[in-house]
Amino acid sequence: MREGDDKCEKALQQCAREFVDGIIKFISSEKEYYKLIIIVCKENTNMIKELGFISCYNRDDILSGLESIEDDIAKGRFEWRENKDVRSNIVEALVQRVGEPARKLDATISQYVQKLTILRLWFHDSVDTIVNQIEQLQVELVLLALRNWGFVVPLLFRRTDWILLGEFIFSKVELLEKDVSQLRSCKNEIDSTLLVTFPLCSADGYLDRLSNDGSHLLQNAVVNFGNMVIGDIAIDISSLKQEISYWISFRFLALNDGVRESFSFLKKHVSDLSMFTTIQRDFSFTCYGLQDTCQRFFAVYIIVQQILKAATDFAKHASFDNKKVQSFPSIGYIKTGSSDIHTVKLNLPNQVSDKDQIAKATQDFRSRSDEVMKSLLDWLAKHQTKENPLKFSQFEFEVC
Repeated sequence: MREGDDKCEKALQQCAREFVDGIIKFISSEKEYYKLIIIVCKENTNMIKELGFISCYNRDDILSGLESIEDDIAKGRFEWRENKDVRSNIVEALVQRVGEPARKLDATISQYVQKLTILRLWFHDSVDTIVNQIEQLQVELVLLALRNWGFVVPLLFRRTDWILLGEFIFSKVELLEKDVSQLRSCKNEIDSTLLVTFPLCSADGYLDRLSNDGSHLLQNAVVNFGNMVIGDIAIDISSLKQEISYWISFRFLALNDGVRESFSFLKKHVSDLSMFTTIQRDFSFTCYGLQDTCQRFFAVYIIVQQILKAATDFAKHASFDNKKVQSFPSIGYIKTGSSDIHTVKLNLPNQVSDKDQIAKATQDFRSRSDEVMKSLLDWLAKHQTKENPLKFSQFEFEVC
């Protein structure tokens, strides 16, 4: 490796470490993450008991103390010390309530290892949160397509070409499916157990052997997650706003209160997102070079969740004006594109089409519509939605 490349690699690694350290510091200082810290304390308590560092009696006292602290925080009775982070507040309160046995947590397992465990729990929880929201959006988009089976809508960048609404939506669902697959792959790389190698005995009674491979794996997974959230996922869900705006400009949507409200929120959140970052496919935290990268990530992470919710609410409430959508364009001007997409071509002046070609194209288009319908129903059944896919199987495709 050349010297310049080596320096660049080290700089990227340093940036990644700083980003992960920023995440740890943030979740350790924000009160909303107190449950993660209590979970880690409980896990560590059970672990050091199994290894013989505390008795069963001590373990029960510590767990009881943690339960009472969690209850006090939930009910607003906990007294926070402003000059301490959340973890320090909880551990110090535990020592006051339980006494010497509680000191074994920090005396046996280092704070660094405990904070990495908090990071691991946060990472799993955050991935699950985004995945669940994406899957909810996918389901509502598929249901929207099924409710409006056979409709054709204009393509955003080619106004003379129209596409089946179901085919357009299914392409979006498959795109989001790739995001979900990458998120799950990222999560599955992290073992669900603590990234600590506990020795059978220790001369100083201090467990602080961190697996280097494990810590690097966690660091890389967190960085990849950050890049995905602010990169591909932000782009994929933000593009829906453009498409919806396009449909509204054609007055295809029935603008009920639910559609108006959800689309208003969607526009606002997409606008908020653009204030924090220029959405580019090649964006990555490790090369952005900003001191406030961590804060920027958390801002985008929250906005992405807001966009997902607004888009899901829109799909849930949206309905198309049957007369406007189906009366334009004429089915007589169908053309087939690639094997993966069928579009409708607008009737341009002086165009003459052979009747046999029109009939064949029309039949191909109907067949494609049936294929898309089946794909949507199969997807819905596979994802075990509460909706019964068979309720949509009786729809009839009507064209002008």
